[in-house]
Amino acid sequence: MGPSKISEIARGAMRIEEKGFRFYSAMARMTEDERARQIFIKLADEEKEHLKVFEKLLVCYDHDEFLEPEVSDYLNAVMQENLFPVDVEPGQAGWKAETMKDALAIGVQAEKDAILVYHELLSRTRSDNGRKLLYSLIEEEKMHLVELRSYYEEI
Repeated sequence: MGPSKISEIARGAMRIEEKGFRFYSAMARMTEDERARQIFIKLADEEKEHLKVFEKLLVCYDHDEFLEPEVSDYLNAVMQENLFPVDVEPGQAGWKAETMKDALAIGVQAEKDAILVYHELLSRTRSDNGRKLLYSLIEEEKMHLVELRSYYEEI
């Protein structure tokens, strides 16, 4: 069973951002490629800032609504995926990013999934302030996606 309230989506989104921060931080420490390190540091910093945005967003859901079961199931499917492999450290068994291309591909897919979740949250947010915050986050996630994809194509 997936999240049943809008506030639960926001909390799930916060977990996505936290995992993104941890993943990008680990990749920044691990890579020897200076350009990649700078990209990962920037992305980690921005994911950390996104956590603060979601903390602000939670107050927008004072009239928390229940979601339809199919929406709840869909969001659960997206958010339950291990968007970022942060349960293990680089080099340990189970770490999915063996190469820089692997790391970039994981980042690309995770950013796409985050955009899907945030669009769903945007469509269900009534507060103008909440909608502005979410729209801004979606635009930043799109920039992350483009930056990661561009570097992926270069290497």
